[in-house]
Amino acid sequence: MILLTQLILLALALVAVVLGWHSGIRKGAVAYLTTLIFFSFGAFVFSALWIIPIAALLPFALLSGGLGLASGAKFRQGKRLLAVALLSPLVIYWTGLTAIQIKKERELQQVLDFVMSDKVVTKISEKNMVIHPPGAWKMANGLLPFRYEILITGSRYSNQLYVFVDVSRSWLLGNPIFTVACVTTLSVGARDASVDVCKQ
Repeated sequence: MILLTQLILLALALVAVVLGWHSGIRKGAVAYLTTLIFFSFGAFVFSALWIIPIAALLPFALLSGGLGLASGAKFRQGKRLLAVALLSPLVIYWTGLTAIQIKKERELQQVLDFVMSDKVVTKISEKNMVIHPPGAWKMANGLLPFRYEILITGSRYSNQLYVFVDVSRSWLLGNPIFTVACVTTLSVGARDASVDVCKQ
């Protein structure tokens, strides 16, 4: 699934390319900033909750627009190779985000399969146990989790079990290796946030 952020930045970059090609960098920049302000204001009016995502997206939107305007201006001058080269960082960025998103979705299913087949988990769970979708408990570099939390209902010893699974990778998009870090009955509200849950 392609991220909404990527689609927005792609659309803004294309708008900037067209403006740079049609009007040049200076006039194109004015038109692009006007478009950006109008878009941001419209999103904010639609829902005030959009203010945080917009603020986070703004630096990327400016970078995307700047490269798009420069690329459009080079197209205007007939320097097509340079124009395409100016867009290459955006293509790399979009491709990287897409690869990470696909990796996340695939890994979510992999960790579920791992928990369902783990001997420790199956030993303390009933046949009618329900494994709920995992949550990313800790993130590695803000990109991919290095620990998952999986809620299991229908165990022999408690109505709710929390299984923590650590994951390691040879590189960012490498195959994950899962290990059960610990199993606990402590709910989120009963845990000490300052101490590793597996040491409580």
